[in-house]
Amino acid sequence: MARDDRWQHLVQLAFRLSESLRDSDSPATQQAVRALDSALEVFGPDIDPVEDFEGYALRRLLLALRESLVR
Repeated sequence: MARDDRWQHLVQLAFRLSESLRDSDSPATQQAVRALDSALEVFGPDIDPVEDFEGYALRRLLLALRESLVR
C-alpha cells in the first residue's frame, strides 16, 4: 500500500466509524472520549488537509471515533 493510500484509508475509515453507534453511558466509553478529546487538542481544527494530510487524516479518525462513542 502506498504512503498516500494509507492516509486516505484512515480518512475513509473515520467517515465509516462516525456512522456507527455506541453506548455513551459506560465508564469505558467516557474515558475513551476524554482520551480522544486530549488528542484532538493536539490535532486541532486548524489543520489544513492540503498542507498536512496526515494530521488531517488522524484528526478525522479521532473525530469519527469520538462521534461514534457519544451518540
